[in-house]
Amino acid sequence: HGYPEEKIRVVYMGLDSRFNGLKTWSEDLSGIGQTPDNPLRVVFTGGFAYHKGNEYFLGAIEKLLDSGRYFRFKAIGDSDISEDQRKRYARALKAIQFVKHLPQEEMCQQMLDAQVYLFPSLSEGCAKSAYEALSMGLCVVCTKESGLPMADGRDGYIVGTRDSESIVQRLLWLVEHPEKMRSAGLNGTEVMKNHTWDCYAREVKALYEELKQ
Repeated sequence: HGYPEEKIRVVYMGLDSRFNGLKTWSEDLSGIGQTPDNPLRVVFTGGFAYHKGNEYFLGAIEKLLDSGRYFRFKAIGDSDISEDQRKRYARALKAIQFVKHLPQEEMCQQMLDAQVYLFPSLSEGCAKSAYEALSMGLCVVCTKESGLPMADGRDGYIVGTRDSESIVQRLLWLVEHPEKMRSAGLNGTEVMKNHTWDCYAREVKALYEELKQ
């Protein structure tokens, strides 16, 4: 939009540190996604709507159902699914366990059952629900629009915007490389130790000091 880039500053919001490291990754990941009784467990939280990427979430599931690998999908929160989507993605919708909006503590417990947090959002500032997943230690797979302070391939994985195939390929890759989920989750937890509300306060104060000069 023509605004000078050098005038833009980013300070990531803070997060309650009680979320940090809740997922311990003590589970055995061998054979994940290879059999029906050991599926890769994928969770989404927030409003399951178009601007949150539900079109591409559903499109990816349709393809994954024919992949020969096994997944379990859960969406926690309110959903906004169009009649057109219900017709085009009937199989995918049946494959998702929809859970209505929950109190935060209950939501966290349900999230911890998953290995992957999938968030293909189209528009965010910095998504709080994805922030929580990164801090908890889930392997986060999201679009760049999610606005998270993570390095692709180290702390989580960035997929293409409006790109179901990119989601499919990443989830199938994680089935073949399950230890990468564990390492990304643990790395994300470490990253989020620097994004508490105390850190936010210090960074905002430092920014104002810089602008005073």
